[in-house]
Amino acid sequence: MNYYSIPTDEGGMDKNKGCAKAPAFLLDLFKVKGKEFSLQGELEEKQEQIYTQAKEIFKNDDSTPKVFFGGTHDITGFTVKAFAEKNENAKLLIFDAHADCEDAISITTHEDFVRMLIEEKIIKPENLLIIGLRHVSEIEKDFLKEHKIKNFYFEEIEESIGAISKITEAFVRNAEELYVSFDVDVLNSEKMRATGELPEGGLSNEQAEVLLTISLPKAKVIDLVEFNPEKIALNEEKLLFELFNKYFK
Repeated sequence: MNYYSIPTDEGGMDKNKGCAKAPAFLLDLFKVKGKEFSLQGELEEKQEQIYTQAKEIFKNDDSTPKVFFGGTHDITGFTVKAFAEKNENAKLLIFDAHADCEDAISITTHEDFVRMLIEEKIIKPENLLIIGLRHVSEIEKDFLKEHKIKNFYFEEIEESIGAISKITEAFVRNAEELYVSFDVDVLNSEKMRATGELPEGGLSNEQAEVLLTISLPKAKVIDLVEFNPEKIALNEEKLLFELFNKYFK
């Protein structure tokens, strides 16, 4: 795998300050080497730089899987944009407690990057699956329904991990151009405190492992976002190591 560091947290709207330190921390945690994105200026400038540098990475794609360590979740909007331009049948699987499709403001943030990807026709609605939701606004519910975006709440996974596993398998089965985005706040808030917002509940380590075992081997691109080393309280880094170490080699 090729690894890339995207050290920015401005798109988190001050809700996860310190998250920009995660990429360096994660590279060290998994004992891998990666190239750091060069980012300067205001948020919009940095997002354009993320897109431009990701586009160059995919332009020279040697088919080696790519891993992006963020940073806040807004980075995904711009790495996916670059990926989808290279791969017209791109599929996006997101693990997240939030739908991230609030009403867009003038600048894309971690709260509305999914809306941006859909409204700008970067990702087809039928090629998007969101797993693990547990804090979704009425605006977001309406958006998901309007665009018929496949999504599953944490409670549905609790009720039947087997059924959700089968749906996930079907989604990734023929996906030759799969991007998997993992926001750590999808994990149970009693175990994962090192992030921004912490709605009650969340995937257990075992549930996450089942779903990652299905999806990550098929992924051309993976990103891991919203982890905040400054908020480590419960050895959360060990939880991430257990989940991802066998994939990050």
